[in-house]
Amino acid sequence: MTPQSNIKQIPPRVPSRVIFRERLVNSIVSGLSKKLTIVSAGGGWGKSVLLSAFLSNSKIPAIWYNMDHRDSDPKELLTALAGGMKHRNENTGNRTLDLIAAMQTGFNWQTVLSTLFNELIDIPGEGVVIIIDDYQRVEDRRVLIELFNYFVTYSPPGVHLVISSRETPEMDAGRLRAYGELSELGADDLRFTTEETKQLFASLYRLNVTDRELDMIMEYTEGWIMSLRLLGESLYNRNGDIETSLSELKGTRKPVFEYFNEEFFNRQSEETREFLRDTSLLNRFTNNLYEHISGKEGESIIGELVSKDLFVVALDEEGIWYRYHHLFQEFLKNLAEREKESKQREEIHKRAAQWYEREGEWYEAVYHFIESGDYDAVVAILGRVFHWALIPSKVLSLQPWLEKIPDSEIESRTDILFLKGYIAFLFGRASESLVIFYKVKDMALERGNQQILEKTIQSLLHTYESRCEFSKVVEVGEEYLPLVNTESMAFAFSTPIYGASLILQNRVVDAFEQFGKVIKKTESDKNLNALVKSFIGSCYQYTGNFKESKQLIESSLKYFQQINALDLIAVSMMHSMNSMHEEGLFEECNKVCDHALAIFKRFGIMLLVAPVLSIKALNLYYSGNKNDMKQVLAEYDELKRVAGELGNFAEYFLKPAQSLSAFHEGDYRLFHAYAEEAVDFMTRTNAYYYIYLANCWLAPCFAILGEMERALSLLRDSAEKMNIFGNKYAEARSYLLLASIVYDTGDYINAKKHLAKCLDITADREYDFLYLRKERASALKLLPFALKEKLQIRHVSSLHAGTGRESTVKVRELLKDNNPEVRGTAVGILAEMKYREGEKEIAALLNDSDVGVREKAKGAIKILNSLPPEPLKIFSLGEFGLYVREREVPKSAWKRKITKSLFKYPIPIGHGMEPDIFWGVLAASGADGSESW
Repeated sequence: MTPQSNIKQIPPRVPSRVIFRERLVNSIVSGLSKKLTIVSAGGGWGKSVLLSAFLSNSKIPAIWYNMDHRDSDPKELLTALAGGMKHRNENTGNRTLDLIAAMQTGFNWQTVLSTLFNELIDIPGEGVVIIIDDYQRVEDRRVLIELFNYFVTYSPPGVHLVISSRETPEMDAGRLRAYGELSELGADDLRFTTEETKQLFASLYRLNVTDRELDMIMEYTEGWIMSLRLLGESLYNRNGDIETSLSELKGTRKPVFEYFNEEFFNRQSEETREFLRDTSLLNRFTNNLYEHISGKEGESIIGELVSKDLFVVALDEEGIWYRYHHLFQEFLKNLAEREKESKQREEIHKRAAQWYEREGEWYEAVYHFIESGDYDAVVAILGRVFHWALIPSKVLSLQPWLEKIPDSEIESRTDILFLKGYIAFLFGRASESLVIFYKVKDMALERGNQQILEKTIQSLLHTYESRCEFSKVVEVGEEYLPLVNTESMAFAFSTPIYGASLILQNRVVDAFEQFGKVIKKTESDKNLNALVKSFIGSCYQYTGNFKESKQLIESSLKYFQQINALDLIAVSMMHSMNSMHEEGLFEECNKVCDHALAIFKRFGIMLLVAPVLSIKALNLYYSGNKNDMKQVLAEYDELKRVAGELGNFAEYFLKPAQSLSAFHEGDYRLFHAYAEEAVDFMTRTNAYYYIYLANCWLAPCFAILGEMERALSLLRDSAEKMNIFGNKYAEARSYLLLASIVYDTGDYINAKKHLAKCLDITADREYDFLYLRKERASALKLLPFALKEKLQIRHVSSLHAGTGRESTVKVRELLKDNNPEVRGTAVGILAEMKYREGEKEIAALLNDSDVGVREKAKGAIKILNSLPPEPLKIFSLGEFGLYVREREVPKSAWKRKITKSLFKYPIPIGHGMEPDIFWGVLAASGADGSESW
């Protein structure tokens, strides 16, 4: 375990002057039979003290973890929990710690948590309690939400989780509450009752307050323990003058700070006051750190503060690291700002930064260097950890600190200015980020900063791609990609983005030339090469080359699974989604979407959440889950609300999805509005592929609304553009939909023409899924028509057989067609389907006038007669019955002897249970056996 983990695993000491709140401790104890306890209230409500009191009076094994702003990464949390287990019992926790150590890349917290659960089961006794304190201090809690939801869902019996926070944790509490698995304590529960307040003043401050005084106290403090304690100390020092003390303490923070000043700070020695002011500038402190910033020894002062319980919280069992209570630290900081000159404060921060940098804690070092105003030092640190710092969750955690740097200082430093632009992009302020990136690009060129130049070019391409400005991606790529070192990671990431936009701007040959270069250049780096191939695999989908796309993506996915790189697994999954949608694998695609979404949210990669949500919405529509689609679109709207322009990523999917949802809801005015937005948007992008997608999604809706010319115009435009683009699958789909719409109008001549074009394309290609899954409804309608019109008979026959029994009604009608070739083909299809119900009609063709038809009928009858007997279904719940397929066997056909043999094995005949029990009044002689089974 890391030192940071060790110092977070000890609960705060229970203050010596505190009353035991039995009702609250009992509430916690009674909640241990459930999965989760949430203790949620603002600062100073005594949450941590309550939980410490519970532990001190409980024999149940417990693991404690104090959270802070760095704990968005679950690795340290799970390491600490496993370490806590090991501390409790040296035989537990080892497997989990070994597993964590073995995960060098792609930390899989679910696997680790499962191992942790197995070890928790092995802890002897009645169970174990895991307490997470100060949950609200974590700034980015997206991964923790998922982790803790997973925890309470899958944790074994006897394992109870307690989360203490100033804010209500964003968990799936509703479900747990509904199932009786949640225990909750809030401010109203933690609030001191009148009786507890009276007991507090009597036992701690030797004050017997009157009922009137008690009412005054409760009105002022509202049962808040911090206010009660401050008031109690004041009354104790003022001989119980409640009215005077209350008048001095009323207000907001001012009276609290005044109390801190008078009752604590001013009573300390000057040496201690200096220590308090200096260490208030630190997020946490230790004697070694204090000696570095002041040149003085502080161990004795720390010991005195702890012994006096002066709002100091121990962070480890060894008594090395401490922090102040947040309210007390705020008070001390205000004093430091008033009483210490800015140069003195800056010097403290600078020395603290140097100490943290020496200890290898660059994150804390950056904070203190920023506070000290030494921005050159910040640049130097960021230069050393630049690639690590570009992880979105880490950059966003730096954002509050970077905002403290004056604009005049940022503008002159390319590294920090780039990070400012990158943060703007991650927060969805794409327009702002573009302005910054262009400025950084010019500065990097002027100063020869190749690293920043390459990252900036990559970020420019990514930003324009997120805005669906593919022509700008191509423009930037052509102008600036030659400046990027072909051996760099920036080249590997930038080239696929550039190549994809080349394809979408109808320059397919140029794109695949670029892809060939980047694949060759990344051969020495397996991780990078696999990621590049996965991205390029998604680009093959644009051209209808699904086989090549699958090969590249599946090989990359297999590699990422081998190295357990969760984030890259999710990226490869995202690359496969469009292909799965086009192939009609809607349910499978939805599962992949859910898996990828969970990973992206866990890693905070919100940029990629938008396209996954949009393709999921379309899949839900096509798979018939239209109500779920509405929920997904609502989630997308929320993403747009909180993520600014970032939420507009992949609008080529979003806008049609909104149109289809409005159509399903019957809001045709809104449908038209969204549809026109979608068509206009696609036209502006000039991306033929996305124009095709929107047109094929929307045209059937226009046709249903009777706007035939609008529907046909969109599909003709789609077919024409896909012909130019070279995507034969998309062209075929466009013609299939055209044929379907004109067929419904009775225009069989044009239906035949369009359908012939579609079948001519697919006859020589592996696009059967277009008919069998993607546009199945149109295929079921048109394939019999294609047979009747003798279009690609062999191809159509194969497709018919693949559609299954849904098409048999229309195929059986073709047995009476005037054309013998059509009759013979229909016979062959039914035989291939093993369609027993058509046997009589096929048998009638044994006397057909055409010898070819007679021969096919003879062969079909032979196939059907060779089939094994159909299974007998027995229904014994409710009224007893026998069925062959969907056909009921009438009671008159039951043979008593055969019936008795049916129950020879499931029911022991001869032990008082005769068939008459089931047949009732049906006499044995009444079963004439007219129909055998």
